[in-house]
Parts: sequence; structure tokens; C-alpha cells
Amino acid sequence: MRLGGMSSLAAVGVVLTGCSNHGSASLGLYFVAGPAAPATAWLSASAVKSDGSPGTGSVNFTSTAGNLVGGHAVTLDATGSALTSLTCDPAAEAACGQPVTIEADWTPDRGPPLAAYVTRHPPPLPSDGGSWATRAPGDCVGVSGAFPASPVAPIDPVCATSGPRINVFPPATILQYGVLINCANGFELNNATFGADSGIYTLNALVPGGSCADELDVDFATYLVPDGLRVTGVTSAGQSYLLIDSCELQTWNSSDPTGGQVRPPGDTIRQIRVVLQPGTIQLNFDFRGVVSPMYVQVLGLCDFAVTPYSGCQRWRAIP
Repeated sequence: MRLGGMSSLAAVGVVLTGCSNHGSASLGLYFVAGPAAPATAWLSASAVKSDGSPGTGSVNFTSTAGNLVGGHAVTLDATGSALTSLTCDPAAEAACGQPVTIEADWTPDRGPPLAAYVTRHPPPLPSDGGSWATRAPGDCVGVSGAFPASPVAPIDPVCATSGPRINVFPPATILQYGVLINCANGFELNNATFGADSGIYTLNALVPGGSCADELDVDFATYLVPDGLRVTGVTSAGQSYLLIDSCELQTWNSSDPTGGQVRPPGDTIRQIRVVLQPGTIQLNFDFRGVVSPMYVQVLGLCDFAVTPYSGCQRWRAIP
């Protein structure tokens, strides 16, 4: 989506298996209108060897537009990660007004690759140790509420009925993120406690007036067995509204490949985009329909206090 000089951040991972001596992964991102600049997205590539140890060697980042068109090689660190940034200004380069694809090619210095990932990454912290820029809570200047359509329907009408259910298995697509760079924080978690009676995760707004008309980018993986995820919002007027209700979504043809320890590969994930009603003071993530391993990441929560959630195997805040 074109307009403005604000970049979204993106994340996707592609698992590569086999005994070749080369690995690669790709991601998609697009640029959206926003109240802050510059048009820069930070990218992190991670590599894993066939024995499970961190990858070694280097990763070459290339993009279809912006400053990485000619390629940029980065040596993997001790954790098997490499960090770089893509600057792509739609006002200066027309191709930046279209979805941009980034490729990360990993050439190991020894041993065959098992997996390679490319993920969104927050900008490095400033030298004074502060946090990377987010807008002030409730500052809605430049937030229009107009975002691209959701790749997967947020609300499955069958969830509210007692009729027969058939798995919905949409094809994998490159994950693209529309949250503004100054409202890209959130959380991720693996394996919410199966069927827990109290499996509701509540986030409250940081200011009494509630949120802006923000977009939430929700990455959801249920793998082979569908899991129920229900997300509701509550406005400052006390009205509850439904954002997500998914009970039949299947996202992969096998079980969880991560053991619930990390973010799963991008082709196991389906993306749901929803827009908050202005003045939302509370979000409730209901995991009581979870019956098997799952993963969810939610971005766009700058107007909410993102507190830890204990009812899962793994929880992590995304700065």
C-alpha cells in the first residue's frame, strides 16, 4: 500500500530441509502512511545447522526495491543471527509504493543447513539505553483506520453455531505487515493451556480514552488440528465487540515443528488483520477453545499495557 514515508515491519520464516550447502528465506513488507519517518524496516535473519546448532557463515540480503537491491552480506553472530535494515521511500522510488520482497541467502561455512528464517526486528536501542520510538498512548494523529483487507476471514460464522465443522485450510501466503512502525509492539506465545477454564488473556488501555483505530496484525498457527481463538474488545462506553472468532482454521499439514520453543516457520502461519474501534479500553484473548499446540503473535498494541501471560508454554513481549 503506497502513501507516506512510513515503513511497516515484516516477519516470515521458511524452513529449508535437505543436504544442500545453501539456504534461503523470503519475506514481504509494504509501506503505509504514518505520522513518523524514516521509511526503514529492520530485518533479522536466523540460521540453524542440521545438528540444531546456530548457523555460521554469512547471509546476503537483497530486495526488489530500496537500498538492498544490489545485495548486502552480513556475517552471522554467535547465535546464528544477522541484522540489517532496508530503507525504501515511496516518495523517492516508485517501486517502494508496491509490496517489496526481501531474500536472505545463507551460505554456511561448514555443515549443511537445516533452517533459515527472516523476521521483523525492532530498531537497535539508542546509546542511552532507551526504547525505540513509539507514539504517545492515545495519540491518534495520522491514524486513519484504513488498512488492507485481512488475508484470512477474522470471524468464522460457523463458530457460533452447533452445526458440523469442516477444517478450513487456506493456502500459505507471504506475510505482510501494515502496523505503523511507531505502533508495532505486541507479544507472541506458544501453546496456550489446553481448554483452561480461565484461559483469557486481558490487556488494558494505557489511557482512559482508550485506543486509536489501530490495525492489529495477528499471526496464528494451529498446525494440523484447528484451535479456537476468540478476541473481543471493550469500548469506553462499556460495549463489547467481536474481532476474531476462529474455530476451524488449519494452518499446516503436520504437527508443530518447534516444540513450542520459538516462532514457527512462516508457511505454518496464517495472518488475520483486524481494526480496533476507536476508544477501545480492553482486549480479551480467549484461548479456551485451544485443544492442541498453537502459536499466536499480535502486533499493533502501542495503546495497551502488554503484560506477561502465564497460561501458556512460552510468552514473549515484542518491543
